[in-house]
Amino acid sequence: MKKSDRKFLHRPEYPGGNESFKAFIKEHLVYPKRALENNIQGTVYLQAEINDEGEVLQVKVDNGIGFGCDEEAVRLVKMMHYGKVKNRGVRLKAWKKLRINFRLDEHKPQGVSYNYSVKSDQEQKSASGTSYQYTIQLPPKK
Repeated sequence: MKKSDRKFLHRPEYPGGNESFKAFIKEHLVYPKRALENNIQGTVYLQAEINDEGEVLQVKVDNGIGFGCDEEAVRLVKMMHYGKVKNRGVRLKAWKKLRINFRLDEHKPQGVSYNYSVKSDQEQKSASGTSYQYTIQLPPKK
């Protein structure tokens, strides 16, 4: 019998490990509008209660940053589903500590680009003539 097999209680783990967890967060995170407007970034620390079926039952914010980020972090954790755990007939609820990072460099709003093309009346009638093209790049709103 392996040493790891002798553990009596197993805790629920996110399927695919830490990299899969990060990918899920990156894919589903919606940066709150109030946090973007106020340039808020930081880390929300949470605790989640997970049952033996891998369902998230309840989520508590231990240390939040506000401006809608705490609510978004809770929403993300409630969407997650962990792997089932068999503990030799014992039904177990476990608390897991999590943290979700909110970084503005990953969620920068893109600027707006306008393209204008101006042609003279002569060009429209014949193949030769003068035409101008302008591109205006506007920075994102702060």
